[in-house]
Amino acid sequence: MAQQLIGGRYRLLDLIATGGFGEVWRARDERLRALVAIKRIRIGSYVSAAERAELIARAEREARHAAALRQEPNVVAVYDVVTEDGLPWVVMRLVEGGSLAEELRRRTRLEPERAFEIALGVLAALGAAHRNGIVHRDVKPANIMLAADGQVLLADFGIAKHRDDTSLTSTGMVVGSIEYMAPERFGAAPNADGPAGDLFSLGATLFETVEGISPFRRTSVTATMAAVAFEPHPPLRHAGPLAALIQRLLVKNPAERPGVGEAIRILRGLSAQPTVVAEQQWESIDVGVAAGGDDEYDVILESAGTKKIQVIKVIRELTPLGLKESKNLVDAAPKLVLAAVDTRVATRAVAALNAVGATASLRPAGRAWGLDPRTSVDVVLETAGSKKIQVIMVIRELTSLGLKEAKDLADGAPRLVLEGVAPNVAAGAVSALQAVGATVSVRTGRRG
Repeated sequence: MAQQLIGGRYRLLDLIATGGFGEVWRARDERLRALVAIKRIRIGSYVSAAERAELIARAEREARHAAALRQEPNVVAVYDVVTEDGLPWVVMRLVEGGSLAEELRRRTRLEPERAFEIALGVLAALGAAHRNGIVHRDVKPANIMLAADGQVLLADFGIAKHRDDTSLTSTGMVVGSIEYMAPERFGAAPNADGPAGDLFSLGATLFETVEGISPFRRTSVTATMAAVAFEPHPPLRHAGPLAALIQRLLVKNPAERPGVGEAIRILRGLSAQPTVVAEQQWESIDVGVAAGGDDEYDVILESAGTKKIQVIKVIRELTPLGLKESKNLVDAAPKLVLAAVDTRVATRAVAALNAVGATASLRPAGRAWGLDPRTSVDVVLETAGSKKIQVIMVIRELTSLGLKEAKDLADGAPRLVLEGVAPNVAAGAVSALQAVGATVSVRTGRRG
């Protein structure tokens, strides 16, 4: 089929993926001279005329739903639907990368830090869909794209349902991937196709991402449905701080699951990262992760004591560091653990470290370089290191830059990240960037 022209416009180049849904090809838009992905919906010869009409309507509905979300950065944009030889073809953005399902086949499971990024991306996409009255209904690893530049995108709105849609399936038919479906979708309750079902599906997906197994997959459809509806998920052993969110998402009662906004707030809280968000003017910078006083402090690990394993565990709970980075921090004590956090966060961190035998101390934020708090500081990214995706994510947290601009900054290092900020803000930024392996420097600047 390579080189075949579809819809008089899209020339097939090579096959990207195939499955029960059909085939996805890399293609060239001959009119715009741009590369696209084009999905051929598979319709077997045994399919009735009514079922064929339903599949075609589903392809058109996917295009309509995705078109409503085409400006959303975490949704795979759909450009067109064309018919060739009686079969529908869906034309969409070509994502350089692969699906989460493919990544899990290669690696079995991913680190909680990467799962955190995936969760944020999918939640952003679901938030946009739900605001537009669209429920995806098929969130699963195969429909989550991991772009080569680190972006996370939700794809395949083929069975999504808008609040104004009429049903495209026969009465009683269950549409979706059983092992990721919410239990209420097996019944006929009024809320069976509500947004909460997407959150359950995300929970099952995140469980598989960090544990390497699908929590409810069984040897038969009936057994899988029973597991989804009635059985608890297996224990979470590798989820780290994400376990709390996954457990909330997998609650059987949809009314007890968090919505998108609450799930994002839970994620932000679980990260335990003293996030520093820099706006365009330094005066508007907000530092800290909790209320509880105007003073800000750095938390210093002076010595780890004799219970290093427990200390490493506490540091991983307090920060976004992985196991290796936490161990390196412990081995290098005295070392900065948290920068520029408020009094309550700082004192709790010190108490948690001291409880496992470590020696930890506080110092007023921004004193790390012996600078007057009124001095302004520039933060420079010298090198991005080997974890460029994480560095890009931190830069986006620290600045108002979009994904492309943050990537360009990381690729162009050494580059200025923050300019003319207070020393405590700079300390937080340096800590966040160093935590993901970047090399960072500071220089005194002038308040503009």
